[in-house]
Amino acid sequence: MDYFASGRCDSLVGATGAYNIYEMEKRLDTVIYKLDHISNQINRVTGIVLGISATLNSIDARMASVSSILLEQNGLIRDMSNTIIENGKMTADALAKMEKLC
Repeated sequence: MDYFASGRCDSLVGATGAYNIYEMEKRLDTVIYKLDHISNQINRVTGIVLGISATLNSIDARMASVSSILLEQNGLIRDMSNTIIENGKMTADALAKMEKLC
């Protein structure tokens, strides 16, 4: 066995025996495999989060643009309303003058 040839142990049993070293390496291999799997999942989640972040940034920019357009339209509507009110007053004045003439 490699354990004996490398001088890592000199018996099969005991705290430093080949069986114990094998079991420890087997557990460590399992832990490493699971850590690799977790790392891959974290990388996957990171990619998803970055995609969501980019989408939210795009939505934010579009909402800012829509908000700006709506504020501009609101100003135009206010100006038109004021013009309509002024035209209504001028029409009422003109009608009042016409009534006096009749």
